[in-house]
Amino acid sequence: RGVSLRSGVLAAFQVVLHLDHGLDSVVVGEIKANRSVRDARSIGCYMNPVARSASFAPDSTLGSVVDEVEQSSVASRPHERYPFEALLHELRPGHGTVPFFAASFSWQKTARVAPDDLAGSLALGERGRSAEVESFEIEPYTMPVRSAPLQLSLLAAASGERLGLALEYQVERFDPVSVERLGRHLEIVLSTMIETPEELVAEIDLVSASERDAWRREWDAVQRSLDPTLSAHRLFEQQAARTPAKVAVRDANGEYTYADLDLRANRLAQHLGKLGVLRGDLVGICLDRTVDMVVAMIAVWKSGAGYVPMDPSFPRRRLEMMVEDAATR
Repeated sequence: RGVSLRSGVLAAFQVVLHLDHGLDSVVVGEIKANRSVRDARSIGCYMNPVARSASFAPDSTLGSVVDEVEQSSVASRPHERYPFEALLHELRPGHGTVPFFAASFSWQKTARVAPDDLAGSLALGERGRSAEVESFEIEPYTMPVRSAPLQLSLLAAASGERLGLALEYQVERFDPVSVERLGRHLEIVLSTMIETPEELVAEIDLVSASERDAWRREWDAVQRSLDPTLSAHRLFEQQAARTPAKVAVRDANGEYTYADLDLRANRLAQHLGKLGVLRGDLVGICLDRTVDMVVAMIAVWKSGAGYVPMDPSFPRRRLEMMVEDAATR
């Protein structure tokens, strides 16, 4: 397709973030070294992030996303040395250093002095490998990372026919299992991108056969351990009692812990009772897919009623017909 491997890996990263989080537009900060020949004798850190945006539509293909990333990269090349903080100040005055993106991407240049099979390991700090170059022995060294600057960062390096990837993440936001799953999704997207670039992004299956089997076994074990006499909201209450501080639900604008979600649902359930909602009634929920929609669902269950989901994007007359047909409260 006449695009760089760097653009392909960055596009795959943005596709995974889009599919995992449902974002129509994904902005990733690409870290640029910003060192040219004229900087060869200069000392200091020249690194500068460049915002890379990828937009997704129902007809977006892997190839079209790669092309968009490549075109954006070429168009922005003359401006990559402009300080990002100065640009942020001009675009968003008064916002201080509010992050413009939560994820970053860094394409690591490989060392020319090392053999191809070791160069990527040196760039990513992969342990356990070494090589002799003339009279020196070279081995990678991983700098200890005490805190990740952003929620998620992808580091990539290529040498010969080998592509190395490493993920850094904030432990407050991610757990090892989630990051390992994200890494597997990245492998699937990269493989699909090579084999069938015309594949629609919306139709990519990120779940491998082995992962699907593992989920099935895990779900079967959970099903056997559940008390069949308990309703869904009672099971939720038990989980809230076990892990009150754990995040229960999250959307693009915020998140609720199990304790928060249970408290809000209880308040709304009490309010529904005061409005006359009785056991067996049907309550309409006309909300976007946010954390508050989950609050409403659990609150309706706690009140003893059932809920009728209604899409806010539907025409008003259609919503009125749904209310009449279901006899909702």
